Amino acid sequence: MNYPVWDVPFLGSGWVVGIMAIIHIFLSHFAVGGGLFLPVMEAHARKHGDEAMLRWLRKHARFFLIVTGVAGAGTGVGIWVVIALANPQGVGHLIHGFVLGWATEWIVFIAEMACITVYYYGWDRLTPERHLKVGWLYAICSWLTLAVINGIITFMLTPGKGWAESHWMWDGFFNPTYAPSLIMRTLVMWALAGVYAFWTAATIEDLDLKERVLQVSARWVLPAYVLLPLLGGWYFLNIPPVSREVLQVGMAGAAAGNFSMATRVTMLTVMSTATIGVIVYFGPFRNARAFTRGMAGAVAVVALLATGASEWAREVARKPYVIRNVMYSNGVRVEQVEAFQREGYLPNSVWAREYAGLKGDTALARGEALYRGQCVACHTWDGYRSMQKFMAPRNLDSARNMVRMLRSRDPRENIYAKFMPPLAATEAEGEQLAAYLYQRAHPGPAAVARK
Repeated sequence: MNYPVWDVPFLGSGWVVGIMAIIHIFLSHFAVGGGLFLPVMEAHARKHGDEAMLRWLRKHARFFLIVTGVAGAGTGVGIWVVIALANPQGVGHLIHGFVLGWATEWIVFIAEMACITVYYYGWDRLTPERHLKVGWLYAICSWLTLAVINGIITFMLTPGKGWAESHWMWDGFFNPTYAPSLIMRTLVMWALAGVYAFWTAATIEDLDLKERVLQVSARWVLPAYVLLPLLGGWYFLNIPPVSREVLQVGMAGAAAGNFSMATRVTMLTVMSTATIGVIVYFGPFRNARAFTRGMAGAVAVVALLATGASEWAREVARKPYVIRNVMYSNGVRVEQVEAFQREGYLPNSVWAREYAGLKGDTALARGEALYRGQCVACHTWDGYRSMQKFMAPRNLDSARNMVRMLRSRDPRENIYAKFMPPLAATEAEGEQLAAYLYQRAHPGPAAVARK
């Protein structure tokens, strides 16, 4: 714990990561699906001698190159920036654990960008046969980027028993959710390729061409949304039981029995995918000539909601870890908790100790350092997961009892044990944290908190 804390007011660092990740995933998934869409559509058009479709496809390839090469790559860099700020410990573990995987992904990505560049700019310079081969090579490279990154992403939720025993990269890479996630994401990417094609095809003036393009594009979308619920069930059965509980009941509803964010997110994913299926069937597939750019935009927005909801549900399922059974969401490793509770958090955290020292090393300063080091990763003070709202009804004794409870990893003693990291601090440090939280939530009785 030698890193500063990225405190994002109201929104929280988690939401910043989430927003950037959802936008990037929406774009990158389109890149992979479009990687197959382009050569398949080109082969179809050349086989049937459809010159009009080839002209449209060339324009679509330009749009595709700009979206993936500029917006997709740019948000990819943005992902690295925000996750390094939000959880440098987790990023460091993934880099060290999957050096070969990251290197492979970056090399394949460079090849992918080279192929789409040659594909677009070589449209009139290459023979049809060679041009199509470049398209197929692009499709392979783009899918390989998914196959590689999927192993690292799924590792964070399900490292697997094999990796826990061997710590060998491949045991972690081919983990229990690797296959269902890979197939499910592949289907989503194929569907998104069709969704993006709706956007460029909706303004085609030649109604016959518009109908041909939209109907073919719809066939990319419909099968995916029929099969996705089945694959989602397969994925759900392979995640840890406690993660299934979080998604079924949710963090907020675990004690109260209410629908929580996790439950609503799952419902939103199902409803969004069903809505897309209905719109696509009765729109581009059955009534292509009347399909408009506004309708295409509506489909894209719903698809973005479905993508965001499913990604957010996956993040919620991983709580309270950033890497399950390895590292908690606040960057504290599982094996460090016992030592921190025995020896203290501040003596083992250079940053937290220095932060408290700069504030006078008072009890409240040490409590604030603990709050920033162990709570800010998931909570804000007066925004998302507000600590102000959580602490407002509590008196000082209630705050102390709550913090004391959070030190336990036993769900029978700590009702938040399945969803929040245990407080990795001594009892004395816990008292300082409780005093700081109470003092900040109730700034009036300062003398009580200073005792």
